[in-house]
This record gives sequence, C-alpha cells and structure tokens, in this order.
Amino acid sequence: MSHLANRDLDLLACLRVLLEEANVTRAAERLRMGQPAMSVALSRLRQQFSDELLVRVGRDLELTPFASSLRAPVERAVTLIETALGSSEPFEPARARKTFSLVAPDHVAALLWPAVSRILTEAPGISLEIKPVASEPLSSDRMLLREDYFAVPPVGDTMSESMVIARDVYVGLLDRDNPLRPAPGGPIDWDSFKTLPHAVAKAETEFRSPVDLMLGELGFAREPVVRVSSYLQLPTVVSGTSLLAVLPSSVAEQLAPATGTIVVELPFGPVEKISSLWWHPARRNDPSHVWFTSRLLRELS
Repeated sequence: MSHLANRDLDLLACLRVLLEEANVTRAAERLRMGQPAMSVALSRLRQQFSDELLVRVGRDLELTPFASSLRAPVERAVTLIETALGSSEPFEPARARKTFSLVAPDHVAALLWPAVSRILTEAPGISLEIKPVASEPLSSDRMLLREDYFAVPPVGDTMSESMVIARDVYVGLLDRDNPLRPAPGGPIDWDSFKTLPHAVAKAETEFRSPVDLMLGELGFAREPVVRVSSYLQLPTVVSGTSLLAVLPSSVAEQLAPATGTIVVELPFGPVEKISSLWWHPARRNDPSHVWFTSRLLRELS
C-alpha cells in the first residue's frame, strides 16, 4: 500500500501521454497543461524510475528501452483506473451526437457502408467521416490517436486493437478481348502474367500487398505501367486495353460486367485478402466508440 501512496495518479496520466507522444510540448497540449509543468512531471518520473525515459536523438526525443517496455502496462493501468472512476451512465445512441473518423481506401469504405448505414438509423445524431489514406505509414501511437479507425495496418512498435471486417481473395482482371485471356473458368498462365503490362492501385504501391509478398517468394516483381488511386478504378482502366490488374474478388465481380472485363484466377493459386479496422486501445474508454465497434461487429458477422 505504501508504494501506491507514493505515486501520483496525475503523474501516471502524464507518463501515459509522454510515452505516446515522445514529445513534452505535445504531451502538455494533450493534457491542457503548460510545458513547464509537463517538464517538471517528466523530471519527477525520471527520478522515480531512475531512467531518462526520453532521450534526445538529433532534433527529436525517443523513448529509452525501459520507457518502451512501460507503454503496454501503463496503458492497461490507466484504462482500468479510468474505467473505475468513469461515469456509470449508459451510452444512448438515439440521443448521442458524434462524428467518427475512418481512414480507409475507397473499396473498404464501399464495403463498410451498407453496415454503417444500418447502424446510423439507430443513431441519427452520429455520422461517419471517411478520410483518404495518407502516404506515410501508420507508425506511432500519436498517429493512431488522430482518428477513430484506420483501415491500414499499423507498423513498427505501435499499440493497437483491431477487428476483421471481411475476408476475400485476390483475382486477375483482363479485358474480355485480350488475346492472352485463359479458357473460361481457368487461371491465367504464369508466362502471360509476367508478360502482360500491369495496372495497380495506390494501396499496392505504398503497402506491399499479400500478392506482392507471394510474387517476391517466386522471384518476380511487378513493374506497373499504370497506377491509380483505388481498386474501384482498375476495371475501367483495364477495359479495352492489354493491361492486367490484380484486385479483390468482391470488387472485380461487381464491376467486371459493366466494364467489359473478365475475372480470372491467378497462376499461383488463391491469395487471401483480409480487411481489418485498427484503433488505439485508449478508445475502449469511450462508450460511444465501444458501442459503434460492437455494432459493426454484429452487422459484419
């Protein structure tokens, strides 16, 4: 009990944000306190843990190895405390007013929209803002806290929670008059796959897709001649050309009939595409976020 008595809960909150931001100024802004006060808190934390916690590397601050090891247990501890001290009032969807943010490529937004539209009928004051995927990878807790949900996977030493929203497989797409198209129902042969010019979506140029990982194992790398921003654009781009595109089956099957293209199996067998949503663990303290996430799971299951 004496160990707990010697610890300040406000100091624990400062520690949590300092570990997330790795920046004294931003941490102070998050907690709406002055930078000098946050610097004092950091000094006290350094003294308590006998560790620098944040060290300067060039112009930036980075977590020490010990500080990195604290991130998960501190997040769990603060979450439990906030839950214990939080309001017991239930979340009421019909009366709530809130805008959730989602960073997602077009095809994921289209995949989610039917479920989201059903959820919004229960909560007319709630809306969803869909934002484009940034070119920079989702590589820090600070970035993960900027929005409610992300449909791109975090990289590096980032704490996150996630749920699978869809499972699909990748297929090839060709113009229906392409002379290298396979027999109906058959896969495109390996030589044709390597010979044809490729069109790819932006997501595949910035985040290596499972198909490109598979191709890497086979010793082949695509060198696309056309790049578009979304899988949804690929059928129109392929139509009337010699291009080959690889995209999720659900997108290809829906758009192929209207664009004069045909869906073909890949020469190396099916490759699964798993679509997931990610969010920061701190969101579990938000009753509205918990409700929206649980409703998504129910609609998509």
